Amino acid sequence: MIDSKNLAKEAPETTIFARLTHDVILRTGDSGENLAILHCIGDEDRVFTVGYWLKPLNAKKRRLLWQYLFTGTTVRLVGQWEQHDWTDRHGLPHSWDFQAHYIETVPPPEA
Repeated sequence: MIDSKNLAKEAPETTIFARLTHDVILRTGDSGENLAILHCIGDEDRVFTVGYWLKPLNAKKRRLLWQYLFTGTTVRLVGQWEQHDWTDRHGLPHSWDFQAHYIETVPPPEA
């Protein structure tokens, strides 16, 4: 399980805005933790993945994430960039992802 206090010490907290390229993926990790995975595109068309850990048995939050986080939604994310090597489901290598502590949807700009 991620210790958010230690994670916060390792990297400064950052706020970023991004658009979801896929619907949210809700899953259970290898050690039983609940998490939401977001695939995003940010500034300068940078594609990245966001991890958001959910408290156990928080069915209400899972429903809200499922209801509001879908392809094309713009979100504000607060958290830290984390570097580690991993391979996505398409076999592509990655070295950075964003660990979010806070997610909110952002209304689209008025035309």
